[in-house]
Amino acid sequence: EALLGRGAFGEVYLAEHINLKVYRAVKCISKCHDFYGIATREADILKNLRHPAIPIIYDIEENDDCVYIIEEFVKGMSLNSFITKHGNISVKEIADIALQLCQILEYLHDNKVYHADIKPENILYDNGRIYLLDYGNARTGDENINLKIGTKGYAAPEFYTADEVRGDSDIYAIGVVLLVLATGKKDTKAMNEISMVQLRELIALCINHSREERIKDVKELIRRLKKIKMLKTEAEN
Repeated sequence: EALLGRGAFGEVYLAEHINLKVYRAVKCISKCHDFYGIATREADILKNLRHPAIPIIYDIEENDDCVYIIEEFVKGMSLNSFITKHGNISVKEIADIALQLCQILEYLHDNKVYHADIKPENILYDNGRIYLLDYGNARTGDENINLKIGTKGYAAPEFYTADEVRGDSDIYAIGVVLLVLATGKKDTKAMNEISMVQLRELIALCINHSREERIKDVKELIRRLKKIKMLKTEAEN
């Protein structure tokens, strides 16, 4: 029906199931692509996950040229588009979005899955609900993958070193997403534009280059976000 977007591993199309009359998202990955083997891991990871904010894998088809991963189609706009459209976003709304994102990550991390490519383009917003898409770069706890493909500005420092990419790498990316939600920019110089001290300090803890000083556990991040939301609500009342 339409081209939904292009990513590092291929194109995503909107398709209609001829018999069921329902929409599906079809990710088309060329077998000629250098990263073909890594990209198809998305289906292997998603087939074992069940969460309302993670798309379901329905089927995999292939021909001589491509593999087609058939996924649940989720309506909404990218968080990038949402930020551009709405401009100033309240602290409470930022906390709501981040909390939903963290709850998805809590489920993933509890299942030893690390997304490794969190950015506004991979986060879908639909009437207050958040969905996390694109698991082509994800890795599991029992894997040791040398190849690291991150997104500049959102990828933690360990993407550029010999260190492993794990849960705190996702937390670093969430910190950058929080910065973009609060300021519209991913440049750390924009931190000074955030008036709420607690939010500014939280972002700084998430994007600390030192893994020893960075927030390590998503549950701790959830606790701090809930506190920020409560403080803002009390201040407004």
